Amino acid sequence: MSVPAILISALAPGIFWLWFFLRGRSYRPNPRRLVAGTFFLGMVSVIPAGLIEFVLAPDVPDDIGASVGAAAGVMFLVVGPVEELSKFFAVRLWAAKSLHFDEPLDGLVFAAAASLGFATAENVFYALQYGPEVMVVRGPLSTVAHVVFGSFWGVALARAHLAPKRRDIIITGLLFAAGAHGVFNFAIVTGYWWVSVLLVVFGAFRVSRLFVWGRQVSPFRLRRNVPVLACPRCDNPYRLGAKFCGSCGVITQGTTGEITCSRCAVVNRPVASYCSSCGDRFVPLR
Repeated sequence: MSVPAILISALAPGIFWLWFFLRGRSYRPNPRRLVAGTFFLGMVSVIPAGLIEFVLAPDVPDDIGASVGAAAGVMFLVVGPVEELSKFFAVRLWAAKSLHFDEPLDGLVFAAAASLGFATAENVFYALQYGPEVMVVRGPLSTVAHVVFGSFWGVALARAHLAPKRRDIIITGLLFAAGAHGVFNFAIVTGYWWVSVLLVVFGAFRVSRLFVWGRQVSPFRLRRNVPVLACPRCDNPYRLGAKFCGSCGVITQGTTGEITCSRCAVVNRPVASYCSSCGDRFVPLR
């Protein structure tokens, strides 16, 4: 099989799961460039993680025959902590500093994006080394597993957003993420693969529930950005979706002119779906 075909087979699972986990989750969706950038940084974070692992554990036990002690030491003390910290900093040093990071759900969203980016980079490496057949297992298992691991520090970022002074929450989340990562890898290298499967299945269910929780505690849950337009007769503002102008009573004709964001008062194009200034999503009056 050609290299482009192998690369496509390696990239497809990460992109699919990114769409699956993030579709319609946020009341205020983040700019695609920010999500894509976090995904890319997640891929790049494989490089420092790999270098650190090579220095700390040059003989990583990846065979079924590895001793239990060696496998446990490397997976719990090196691989798990190093990879989760690498993914965490891919979010913390960029997306978490963005003005768009403005609700708890964003912690889960960007954690999933960085985790899937990291998993995708690993998929590329394994597909090039062992062939695209390896994606039959890595696509639904290892790729989703990274989302499960990242959800621990992702929800910690979410809770820290609600309680800014509780930075210890993030440390606890990282410890749980590293522990879950270690359990997954340890179970595989010691032959107890069914433990890893159960971890991913129950973990994926937990992730879906965390996204529901994120929506429930979102400060934008009961708010909608209904932009306004200038009435063609009296020039007074009326809300997008209204059937009549509230000032002169003329029947409105839909979006016929520039619309003004109700959040930051910036004027946008008539066909805009998001504010060009604050990024808020426009919703017609219902």
